[in-house]
Amino acid sequence: MRLSNRLGLPGLPEVHSARRALQVSPVTPALQEVRMGERLELECEAFGGPPPTIQWLRDGQPIGQGMDEAKSFNNLLSADALNGLAGGLPMPSMGKMTSNQVLQPMDSPTGIAKVTSRLVIDCALPVHRGLYSCAAVSGADADVSPPATVYVEADGVRNLSALLSACQHPGLGGLGLSASGLPRITTFASFVMDVAGADITLPCVAEGSPRPEVYWTDNNNQLITPRGLMSRRNRYKVLPNGSLVIMKVRWSDMGVFTCVARSEAGRDNATTFVYPLSAEKCKL
Repeated sequence: MRLSNRLGLPGLPEVHSARRALQVSPVTPALQEVRMGERLELECEAFGGPPPTIQWLRDGQPIGQGMDEAKSFNNLLSADALNGLAGGLPMPSMGKMTSNQVLQPMDSPTGIAKVTSRLVIDCALPVHRGLYSCAAVSGADADVSPPATVYVEADGVRNLSALLSACQHPGLGGLGLSASGLPRITTFASFVMDVAGADITLPCVAEGSPRPEVYWTDNNNQLITPRGLMSRRNRYKVLPNGSLVIMKVRWSDMGVFTCVARSEAGRDNATTFVYPLSAEKCKL
């Protein structure tokens, strides 16, 4: 397996056609214009087998964790935005991005899944302008979505000191900022199919300030506890990142599982339909 691909990204396998061809949806919305300091969110989906993993790109480059913290104040703000300011301003950490890393594979060579990823920028700044796309990998297949355009309007912003302070402290009002502290599930699978008897993982990654608690309910709307008394419960395990592992999936597991992210600021939820397959159907 060669480490080259039509995405031009190092470390991704060579692309080839497969029975369960990888499909990546366009990023939505395709065009997003926000004012500096506002919250923005992008979303894309990837379908394939094995279950795909997703990496967000900006202007064709992978978005790395802590990219904003590495930027200086002068790089974050355009010259136009600095006009009319008197004196210097501090160089704070700001504009946090979430869901900007590749997820761990769901470790199921026989599985098929449709995975949704959301890129959330709490406090948009001029440095966040660009073309955003998501790259997905499924087994030896890889693909990239058409890009979406993000434009951050900085003209007319005068009280930058107050705005940047609010960027560092989500939830401050008076500047037209979104409530970025609200829990948001940024990665989940809308459905997962696999052979009965396989171990499957239902991803659920949540962000928010304070960090939300994540819990699951099963296909009977019953809370999944860390250590259930029934054998059925013992097959379920919630991972530290919020994902749910179902060991030796059975026909009785078929149905909707719900991931809930909850904090004092609010809650968000996402559902996953689990569909166990017979070995015969999987070979079709």
